[in-house]
Amino acid sequence: MSANLFNTGINGNYSSSGKNAGNLSSIKIKYLEHKIDKLYMITEALWLILKEKNHLDDENLTELIAAIDLKDGRRDGKVAISGPRNCTKCGRVNSIRQMYCIYCGTFLNTETFK
Repeated sequence: MSANLFNTGINGNYSSSGKNAGNLSSIKIKYLEHKIDKLYMITEALWLILKEKNHLDDENLTELIAAIDLKDGRRDGKVAISGPRNCTKCGRVNSIRQMYCIYCGTFLNTETFK
């Protein structure tokens, strides 16, 4: 399924009708459900590999998840999202989601594991 479905209607045309908007929402939900299922399988496979290779158990995983959850000071089952960042060239504030500065176009170095 194409990411373009998130921006345009099913036919590739923008539409303001409620029916098409409902269809598009349904497609988005199915797409996200598919992605979640895929991530779940990958996570499960990685955990099985770690358990086997490093002699870990489910209690080790539970403890690690709790430690990661508490990094932001709250036990809420969510990973804290970093706040905005400044461009290294122009110094202006950009959203954490931006790969390039929206003001000057400079690549914003994104740290994979922060």
